[in-house]
Amino acid sequence: MSTNGSFRSIQNPALGLPLILCLFFLLFATPGWSSDPVVWKGWRGPNQDFTVENGGLFPPGEAFSARVVWRKPLGQGYSPVSVDERMAVTMFSDGTSDVVIAFDASDGHELWRHEIGPKHPGRYGSMDGPISAPLIHNGRVIAVSPYGLLLALDAKTGKQLWKINLKESYGTILPYYGLGTSPQAYGDRVIVELGGAEGKAISLIDPATGVPIWTSVTDTIAYQSPSVINIDGNDQIIGVGNRFLTGLDPTTGKTLWQHTHEGRNSASGTEGGNLVFTGPNRFLWKDSGGSASLLTLGFGDHGYSVTELWNTRNIRAPISFRSIITV
Repeated sequence: MSTNGSFRSIQNPALGLPLILCLFFLLFATPGWSSDPVVWKGWRGPNQDFTVENGGLFPPGEAFSARVVWRKPLGQGYSPVSVDERMAVTMFSDGTSDVVIAFDASDGHELWRHEIGPKHPGRYGSMDGPISAPLIHNGRVIAVSPYGLLLALDAKTGKQLWKINLKESYGTILPYYGLGTSPQAYGDRVIVELGGAEGKAISLIDPATGVPIWTSVTDTIAYQSPSVINIDGNDQIIGVGNRFLTGLDPTTGKTLWQHTHEGRNSASGTEGGNLVFTGPNRFLWKDSGGSASLLTLGFGDHGYSVTELWNTRNIRAPISFRSIITV
């Protein structure tokens, strides 16, 4: 927790999904919770920056208290929990299949579950199951399976509305541990990293149909997710791939800037990067070399440019961590 009362996210696959669910409701369903609870509908939270501001978790002048409202031990997986005002959604492996499951947020009773494919096996001691965070968006749950299925489910019933095989439709190359990208909301649209063939690394889609509004960028993906940043009143979508960070015009998908990091072919790259914004035009980038950099996005006579302000080994993750987000 940062000094201004906001929360940052730290993930450790060794904890397992049952503990994630238990901790989630230990933290977010406490006595004295705000009458207007903060929702966390997808990866990165309500503001897509891993932060909750004024969530009512620690009221000023009141002693902190917490209790577990309910817990639901499940199977294996690394999928985070997404929650709105009435339901909590996550994904896991039941030992045979990978599953999207929804619970009533107030008492934990199961609302529905939907199988999304056969169990994705763990590798080198990792757990089986999904990695991606599902997105609750306008009455739908948008999910990405480790085998590369992008699908939409009815949030009330779990009924499948549409499904796209990314490998077949876009030429997506599936990473060794399974596809780990998480869809992000942008207005009434959804941003999805595809990692497909030429010009199909990232897309803005219509969540009602799965049809792309645009596709852009040539890059592969693994365990990264897109971001949205506002620069001087203008939104940009940032695609994070195995070789590039790319700023895109949300309306057209046009590339505004691109920063090369070359993935695991260099000390400054990674296949598991997530950007953490620390200012109006700055973001933290943790690389595969055991360090992190603060990057700044500027605009000059020749357009946008990315500059590294500093690099430090004081912010890094142990090998057993999939990702660490901090400031």
